[in-house]
Amino acid sequence: MSEATPTNIDRPLTEAEKREFIDVRNQTPRQAFRRHMDKTKGEYTRKHKPFCERCATFDFQDALAKHVRESVRRQKVSNYTEALNASTMDFRDLNQYGADVRFELLSRKEHFETVRIQLTTVREQTGWMLDYRCKIRQCGHSVFVPLKEYDEKLAAKK
Repeated sequence: MSEATPTNIDRPLTEAEKREFIDVRNQTPRQAFRRHMDKTKGEYTRKHKPFCERCATFDFQDALAKHVRESVRRQKVSNYTEALNASTMDFRDLNQYGADVRFELLSRKEHFETVRIQLTTVREQTGWMLDYRCKIRQCGHSVFVPLKEYDEKLAAKK
């Protein structure tokens, strides 16, 4: 085998190298799920609604473990690493983890920020902190809602 020189760095792989090659550019199922969940959670954060990230992660971990176990049992793959690499897991709709029926409103608190006007500091209300509890696993969530949007929601309910 020849040494790597500036001219042969980009050479084709040999058969032995291809067998041991692991492409690090491919995403693992966990990375793909995390990216998908972060996108969904961001949407709920922008809407100022709760999203149960903890329940989504637990359910994904359970589904992934079941997928790997069944893949090995059916002898589709020979080991755990192959099951993860060969995984084409379909992420369920994550909107179920942000559904309104999933949460119970526990409390509502005013949120203040300190504002400096000339030489005095004044506490000014900027919004509301809404505390929720997930009804499935009792996870706690706090959501900040700006004053303007809170007033619009309150007016819409009337």
